[in-house]
Amino acid sequence: MKNYILIASALLLTISLAGCKDNLTENKAEEIIKEKLKFPQTNTVDIAYGLIAFDSDSLPKYYYILQKKGMFDIKYLGIGGFLVLNHRFRITPTKAAEKFITQKDDKPIKQGGSGEFLYRSSFKTCEEQFDKIESIHEIPEVNGADVKYLVRKENFTPFWSYYLDETRKMPDSVRTRTFSFIKTNKGWIPYR
Repeated sequence: MKNYILIASALLLTISLAGCKDNLTENKAEEIIKEKLKFPQTNTVDIAYGLIAFDSDSLPKYYYILQKKGMFDIKYLGIGGFLVLNHRFRITPTKAAEKFITQKDDKPIKQGGSGEFLYRSSFKTCEEQFDKIESIHEIPEVNGADVKYLVRKENFTPFWSYYLDETRKMPDSVRTRTFSFIKTNKGWIPYR
């Protein structure tokens, strides 16, 4: 009987130690992150166009940069408005710009009685590619892990110029992101 208890204890100890050695490897983390997030990912920026009113007689700098790159046609329409007078502009995306629209505004805002609209659409700025795993921090108390990984921006479009305006911060071309995992009976899975 003592032999059965000894063998059962040894077997139980072996099984529990084998389960503890199931550490999250860089290869497994990379595989799960790529499967869950589907790279390359598209980065976008929302830009207003159509009939636009501003307090000053000039638009933010990025409109003029994009105009020079052939993405927008800009026409100054003068001062107008009903209760509040503003400088009005008609900004029209060119055919070249339309191929970078990832989500077109399906609910534009009508501007006065002119029949013109203000649109706010998303334009592709670049793509993000998975680069590499930076670190894995396992948290045994909660059967979890936080993985820091790097993504690299590439395939920049002219709409990346949006960030050249002094009022906006230029994003880094390499960024660190965090992805959380949880350990289950079936192995490591995404936490979200």
